[in-house]
Amino acid sequence: SGRVTGVEAGLSPEMQAYQDRILALTNRGLTQAEQAQQQYQPLSQAATGLFGLGQQYLQQTPQQVAAQYIQQQQDLLAPSRERQMAQLQNQLFQQGRSGAAVAQGGSLMATSPELAAYYNAMAQQDLTLAAQADQEARSRISFGSGLFDTGANLQGRFYSGQTAAYQPFATAMDTTA
Repeated sequence: SGRVTGVEAGLSPEMQAYQDRILALTNRGLTQAEQAQQQYQPLSQAATGLFGLGQQYLQQTPQQVAAQYIQQQQDLLAPSRERQMAQLQNQLFQQGRSGAAVAQGGSLMATSPELAAYYNAMAQQDLTLAAQADQEARSRISFGSGLFDTGANLQGRFYSGQTAAYQPFATAMDTTA
């Protein structure tokens, strides 16, 4: 009668082989996407650690950081200052001048020139520490902020790594459609 009553459509053997290979790639791509979160987990853990450390740096005011810096530096200087004072007192004692004092004028107490020089040197060190403390506070705050930036960068890589791991599966799926 000249009519077509049915059509059997099938893939050629070559096309079927290609489709089978693409499906195998799809399965491997899906496995890779499923494992990505575990593989990239160290990035997320590192980011969390950096966020916590950054928070520790930023929880203090600049004044608190400066005061802490000065205290730490003075604690470091204390043993050498004590040793210098003991050496100076011993030297004055050995010279028989431990009780000698010279009036300095104004409201200043009488003291020996050596003790005056010692205390002036300490005062100068303390002024230097105070000037450095402001810079140290700015540096520590900047460092703490940088830890947040680095943590956010790592967290972004965690997510982008997972997204990238999904790409082979998505590409294979697009090819099979």
